[in-house]
Amino acid sequence: MGKKPLLQTLADVLPRINWFLSLEDAREKIEAWRVEYSSTLG
Repeated sequence: MGKKPLLQTLADVLPRINWFLSLEDAREKIEAWRVEYSSTLG
């Protein structure tokens, strides 16, 4: 089973996120998730 493309995974996950503490909090959490996701690809 292959990995989902990053944008598809974000499209699946982000609608389930109801709130962040702030825009900065959202940026930090999304970046941390992106780094973790990217590390699983290689």
